[in-house]
Amino acid sequence: MKKINAIFPILFFLFHLSTVIHGQGVAINETNAAPDASAILDIASTTKGVLIPRMYYGHIENIQDPADGLIVFNTSDNQLYFFDAGVGFWRNLAFGNDTIDAFCGDSIVDSRDGKKYGTVRIGTQCWMSQNLDAGSFTTGPQNDNGLIDKWCYDHNPVNCDTNGALYTWWEVMQWVNVEGGQGVCPDGWHVPTDSEICTLEIFVDASIVCSDIGYRGINGGTLLKVNGGTGFDMPMCGNRLDNGTFAFMGSAGYFWASTFSYENHMWRRGLYSSSAQIERDVSNYPAALSVRCIKD
Repeated sequence: MKKINAIFPILFFLFHLSTVIHGQGVAINETNAAPDASAILDIASTTKGVLIPRMYYGHIENIQDPADGLIVFNTSDNQLYFFDAGVGFWRNLAFGNDTIDAFCGDSIVDSRDGKKYGTVRIGTQCWMSQNLDAGSFTTGPQNDNGLIDKWCYDHNPVNCDTNGALYTWWEVMQWVNVEGGQGVCPDGWHVPTDSEICTLEIFVDASIVCSDIGYRGINGGTLLKVNGGTGFDMPMCGNRLDNGTFAFMGSAGYFWASTFSYENHMWRRGLYSSSAQIERDVSNYPAALSVRCIKD
């Protein structure tokens, strides 16, 4: 009975406190000063600080439906972050540029057409786990017309549904040569640079030398292919050669970098069913390859 009786004063206190919070605001200080009229919570001290929730990177990513403006302290890098609901990720309070992609690993929806794409975190990067399939299907040329034109392997839209679309490099970049540009990727994503792809490669296969050309490494290609274990899941979806012929379905998959090399030759990567390695080389316009977007 004593335990039950002891609860009533506590409940009364909590009820009274909540009324004060909603009606007048609450002041926490060492001088018994009233709260500022504009504040629901007014904290003042010359000897102590405010300790907000501290958690490491994985805990932050697991917060469900974070509110706009939610603040946490990230123990992984010892910095404050707030959730920016307008763009859907955590922003670094100190500098405003560093972000934590709380949704990475979940699906995203491209607001332009409602298509859904998987995402995967590999090392420090957030990648789409599917090839992009944005734009309007065409069997004609891809032109600088302010629209996104896409080709499907063998001009069959089913192949775009399964493996994503094929684009010339200039169409990918929307006819602007800007390394790391958004290109045809959704807002908040961009076409990866040659350097960013190298970061991915080294994470999965540390034997790779980024500047090497041709087949590199030991087993990075295997790890980036479908069911390779990293979640990148690049399909052997072929390409469109510069003569207009579709080729290599089932035996190779290629994706662009946003990095220009020389005289209409641009960097790309190739994965092959017959090789465990990753190929780094250039392809020339108007060859058409797949696109893998990376988070800004």
